[in-house]
Amino acid sequence: MKIDGNSKSKSNLYCIYCGEDVDMDKEHSLECPIIKGIPEMVMGMKAISGDHEWNLSLGRYAILYTITPNATEGHRIGGHLSEKIRRRLVHEEIAFNVRRLQLSMLAKKKHTVFKWLDKKRKRDIKSGLEHLRNFTKAWGFPESIVDELFEKEKVLLFNFSPEEKIPLFRNEETYELIYVPLKDLENARRAAGLTKSLTKI
Repeated sequence: MKIDGNSKSKSNLYCIYCGEDVDMDKEHSLECPIIKGIPEMVMGMKAISGDHEWNLSLGRYAILYTITPNATEGHRIGGHLSEKIRRRLVHEEIAFNVRRLQLSMLAKKKHTVFKWLDKKRKRDIKSGLEHLRNFTKAWGFPESIVDELFEKEKVLLFNFSPEEKIPLFRNEETYELIYVPLKDLENARRAAGLTKSLTKI
């Protein structure tokens, strides 16, 4: 299946879910969750019916956390990935979590009559930030990238409309995130004989 990034500079695009360069003359990576389908669970995290970006991100997580044997270093996480792909996947995982935290922070600003809910949101944000910083350090990225991404990443409009667009590619040169209508992506997958939905479990 070929996916059109619909960008002026396609030569600098890569897929944010598998990390591979986007080449319009070649088929998309078979390991990408866009092609392979979404996993039901990865590292204890479950797919969520209707939350397509979360589900595709689980597929990215599965690629990143593939454990492969290595004769000299024992079992390595992500050992089969090139350094370029590995760094892209880690970066996109951080960026995805930053966008989700931004949404939580927006929700926190809307106080409710239930104080326990306000406190829970505050705890969840604090816990999410701590987890994200630990993840960032564990993969060898500077903690400062989290703060940088809070400045650079745009909050996604989060709804389950079939007209909603989903981020698929990033322009490495401009940092632009390229969106494709979810309906168009699903139609392209069906045309290619890929029947497993990206949004339903």
